Amino acid sequence: MMLPPPRLAPRALACALLGAALACAPGAPDVPAPPSPRELAGGLDDATIAEIQKATDAVKADPASAELWAALGRAYETQDVHAGADAAFSAATKLSPGEAKLWYRAAIAAAKTGELERALSRLDTVNELEPGYGPAWRRRGTWLLDLGRADEARSAFERAAPMLPGVPDAPIGLARAALAMDEVALALKHARSAFDRAPTDPYVRLILGDALRRSGQADEALPHLEAGQGALPSYVDPW
Repeated sequence: MMLPPPRLAPRALACALLGAALACAPGAPDVPAPPSPRELAGGLDDATIAEIQKATDAVKADPASAELWAALGRAYETQDVHAGADAAFSAATKLSPGEAKLWYRAAIAAAKTGELERALSRLDTVNELEPGYGPAWRRRGTWLLDLGRADEARSAFERAAPMLPGVPDAPIGLARAALAMDEVALALKHARSAFDRAPTDPYVRLILGDALRRSGQADEALPHLEAGQGALPSYVDPW
């Protein structure tokens, strides 16, 4: 009896579909050829497939262009085809390894495939190339929190704080890190600081409400928790 082929994880699928063994440009032997969008982005409508195919054809015409690989990554990213975005931005970083923005998009794409350790490794490169880009430190803190590494996350948010003045990104991250370490009074301090910066932000209100609730201030917490129910963070990110 023939066994069904094994299911591939998103990155393995992307690498397989990108033909990792194929060299597509002189001087860039480790950059694979792009796949057919219909293989990688199944389920999308024909018009969307055509747009991704256009970006794919551009890469095939000039496979040594990091800019065109990045455009292909953005085309996949826009449609939430994370494996495609990951593979395309990976190729872009190989062709232009000194471009911090490409590494940043590659890190985000890796995170969206669920590979946070690889995303953090790519952020290391971003932080080496552009150590003053605050959103990269904020994302580092967020992903470290997702991995349960609250103390390291706190350090990342502290690095982000002077680079992100006037917005709640760093203090709300510090509040979350403090809550993860059961430092409720410190969490409340940071959450109030975030609220002072963005009093209408529902995610900020959610974290503030949680800190208030855990500090025993249930009545004050309730309106914030109600306002923030189901909220997700929304951050400033020029890249």
